[in-house]
Amino acid sequence: MANWQTVVLPESVVRVRLPEPLPPEPAVFVLLHGWTGDEFSMEPFLQALPSDGVAFLFRAPFPAPRERGGYSWVNRRTFGGLPTAEMFSDALEILRGWLDDSLPPRFPFLRNGRYRWMGFSQGAALALMQGLSAPETVSSLAILSGFAPAGAERLAARKPLLGTRAFVAHGTQDAIVPFEHGKRAHDVLKAAGAQVKFCTAEVGHKVGAPCMRALWDFYSGG
Repeated sequence: MANWQTVVLPESVVRVRLPEPLPPEPAVFVLLHGWTGDEFSMEPFLQALPSDGVAFLFRAPFPAPRERGGYSWVNRRTFGGLPTAEMFSDALEILRGWLDDSLPPRFPFLRNGRYRWMGFSQGAALALMQGLSAPETVSSLAILSGFAPAGAERLAARKPLLGTRAFVAHGTQDAIVPFEHGKRAHDVLKAAGAQVKFCTAEVGHKVGAPCMRALWDFYSGG
């Protein structure tokens, strides 16, 4: 059984899945949707999470272009090429404010400050940047159909994720975020010292069934 709550945040909302009964120190999962997504977009990935974990499904704070709808983790209407690491700085600051200040009074277990981060597409890039810039907040990383922002290698060179468990999944037929970007995300995580599991499947911009099973196995292992 699970109890769902929707919490209004500064500039956004978050949907929270709470297991019943709630463990004293639950595993906390932070789920970050892709470009034009919202707080419902990551719900299909809950099937890969342990049932006794708490899941926070955030809505990004910035609107995507009006003609596309949804929300974005990058506060720019248009940009050319691969987003840079700096483009995610505003979203990272806002997200950390939610987790450090807005939510702990309601969810005291957040004061532990270490979470299992999962992101899809643009949200995966944000999760990777969180890991590289604030590794003390990261228990594990799942980078799904995502990419490493330009400039991420500079942060990875300091090996901030030494020993951290990470999972990367990417479709070999992805026409939105090409497979080469997923391979680069894997390489950046390896360079940062993470222990990386890389899963591929012959699918497009989605996580295929074999990689969903591998993601379940990844979380079942700790």
